[in-house]
Amino acid sequence: MLMRIYPHLKRTPMCCPVPSLRFDRISSSTIARCSSIIFSAILVSSFAGCGGGSSLPPSGPTITSVNISPMSVSLQTSQPQQFTGAVNGTGNFNPSLQWFVNGISGGNSTVGTVDSNGLYNAPTQLPNPPTVTVKAVSAADSSKSASAQATIRAIQTPTIVWSETNLSIPGGDDGESTETPPGITLVDDGAGGAYVLWEHRFPVEILAQHLNANGSPTWAAGGILVTNPWTGYQASPRAVSDGAGGVIVVWVDGRAAGFCDPSLQASCDIYGQRLGPTGALLWGPTGKPICTAGNNQGLGGMAVLSDGSGGVLVAFQDNRINMTSQGGSGGYTVYVQRMDANGNSVWQVDGVRIGQDPQAGDAGSISRLKMISDGQNGAIAAWYFTSYQHATPHLSIQAQRISSSGQPLWTSGGVAVPGLTSNDPNGASTETLDMSTDSQGGAVLVSSWTPANEIHAKVFAQRLDKNGTASWTQSGVVISSSANDNLNPSILSDGSGGLFAAWQDCPNIGSNCDIAMQRLDSTGKPPWGANQISISPMPNQQLAPTMQSDGNGGALVLWTDCRAYSDANSCYANSDVYAQHVDSSGNSLWMLNGFPLLADPGNQGEQYYVYTPLPAVVSLRLQSGDIVMAWPDGRHNVCFNGNAQTACELFVSSFKF
Repeated sequence: MLMRIYPHLKRTPMCCPVPSLRFDRISSSTIARCSSIIFSAILVSSFAGCGGGSSLPPSGPTITSVNISPMSVSLQTSQPQQFTGAVNGTGNFNPSLQWFVNGISGGNSTVGTVDSNGLYNAPTQLPNPPTVTVKAVSAADSSKSASAQATIRAIQTPTIVWSETNLSIPGGDDGESTETPPGITLVDDGAGGAYVLWEHRFPVEILAQHLNANGSPTWAAGGILVTNPWTGYQASPRAVSDGAGGVIVVWVDGRAAGFCDPSLQASCDIYGQRLGPTGALLWGPTGKPICTAGNNQGLGGMAVLSDGSGGVLVAFQDNRINMTSQGGSGGYTVYVQRMDANGNSVWQVDGVRIGQDPQAGDAGSISRLKMISDGQNGAIAAWYFTSYQHATPHLSIQAQRISSSGQPLWTSGGVAVPGLTSNDPNGASTETLDMSTDSQGGAVLVSSWTPANEIHAKVFAQRLDKNGTASWTQSGVVISSSANDNLNPSILSDGSGGLFAAWQDCPNIGSNCDIAMQRLDSTGKPPWGANQISISPMPNQQLAPTMQSDGNGGALVLWTDCRAYSDANSCYANSDVYAQHVDSSGNSLWMLNGFPLLADPGNQGEQYYVYTPLPAVVSLRLQSGDIVMAWPDGRHNVCFNGNAQTACELFVSSFKF
């Protein structure tokens, strides 16, 4: 408006005298109004342009907000938790924080303490209420703060149901195995007790014992033979309930040649026996043949499963089509047989082939055979297949579903599980596999292998639906987040189509491995967050995790522990068994870094393999919810795999949550 009335002001420096103005055409009111505007403009311009200084002085620093992380945690009593805080604002503000617990600066012994860096330590006793507030307050502006909630829980401990009991009698070597130690299997008797079956060496035979609900043996001291008389070399027992209070046991049998040893590759067959509640041999004194085809069966793996009708499904590695005469030395594949409650073969003699067709010139091998129910009285089996037709060994996990009538339901020879296949430059030494149900007729699988473009093994997972189709990404889901070697995974269904996985996280294989854990939901996503959970970040070796359900959506993790023994020989001679109870959210419920379940003198369980050690104990969750454990024990004698003088004793115990 001013420029429109007096356009020449636009060109006149406001610090100079204003030229005379003409008033003959302007009303007095307009003149008065414009004079006010001009005066104000002159005043402002004079300060801005005529040496009167710069713009207005800047405003002081301002605190706008405070952040805190994490926002919510669940902690055990005495457990530390690092909180981080940040002050946000403008200008040169003070970034310092003051820390409070339930409004108390620095906290106290009742609600927990927090230092000036945000490190909170939960109280030694459970506070009331158990949830406390940790607050970060700006030191410069106390009106700006952020709060986090810490829920404190008491440390739980297991309750012993049966004390450790020695089932052995002097003069033997119990619980070892010529195939995969420990050579022990457990079966629920349906009445609060359990059947224990184990390999007894020198001679190699299978013994059985029944424990009542109090853990007391009810059969002859030292166990009874599963064949009477002994038929010669019996190894690697596998067993299931017969659904009528008894047990069906299956084993690798060398009676045809008088012996059967993996190193000698003699003719090994598969036999079975059914034992009643009193120990009666219901399939006759010498048991029933399950497969007596030529060459070897069962040496590279065997798995059993109830058929839901009082019988048993038996999957086994098979070498009846030996490729030696055709330029190879292998020819291994997988067969399955079904036996009814009376010990009769339900399917064709010597079983139904579900694995790949052996190829001339390929010394292919089978390992890590697993089998689960498909929910329809059939089964899903999976195994590692190594082909040597290529310049480097080609490893893949194959899987097949078989119906209750013995019909393979997926691709002939099995499907290669997407994302769980490798060309491993390090050979087959670190490959392991585990499998569980997806609760919808399919399977979830985990495996450890080294991708071709990497130097460290990782743990991968995949889900197959009931049709054998991969439900997750074709490249598999990587569930180990560390840069270390991740080996020997164990799996447990979460009951909702997902899984719990536990494995060895090894910064230095052979001298330092910890136990790590992760959960995936039915879509392959990690509800615990992207990073794995460390279960036992302790010195030295923690090895061979296994899991059992807690019956409440969580998991029990058991492992071999040598935290007190730094060298390998001391670990072998003194290994213990630790465990942790983990809830569905990934919180450890027992003491941090694990509870010492078995910490007796000598070794509990055997350890021999550096990369893929086998579990120290065999465990079983009974219908009652109690956990039964059995293991080869060295507290009284040498108990070491591969030692001819070894004399392991078989111990059992039971506990509950």
